[in-house]
Amino acid sequence: MLVTKKLETTEIDNHVQATDFERPDEESHKFNGKSPKDDIIKLRVSSTSNCKDLAGSIAKFQQQGKKVVISAIGSQAINQAVKSIPIANSYLAPQGTVLVCLPYFEDKQIEIEGGQRVERTSINFQLISMLTYLL
Repeated sequence: MLVTKKLETTEIDNHVQATDFERPDEESHKFNGKSPKDDIIKLRVSSTSNCKDLAGSIAKFQQQGKKVVISAIGSQAINQAVKSIPIANSYLAPQGTVLVCLPYFEDKQIEIEGGQRVERTSINFQLISMLTYLL
């Protein structure tokens, strides 16, 4: 059973801002004893990541029915992540599958040399596979 709290909104200068929203109960989303988080694969991309290898991993996990999220910090890592998405699309196209990309930002605490922790913003790409019909 899905349990959520009513979403209340306030209007500020013609912008609607969501407030007081409670996420659904974690137990209500379990199916056969598995949480939706069990099927999420998070791939971290670096500036030296090989686009074709990353695309192959994306395609493999998508074929297995897993949800894939690519995470990158820094311009070169983002470049490698973005290039891997159309390559993975080309791997999945013969099967009639198309990847849809939903980008979002996430703040992360990263440990650097000397044991210091700094906050960095990563861009994440959630990939969703959609079936298309081949004519």
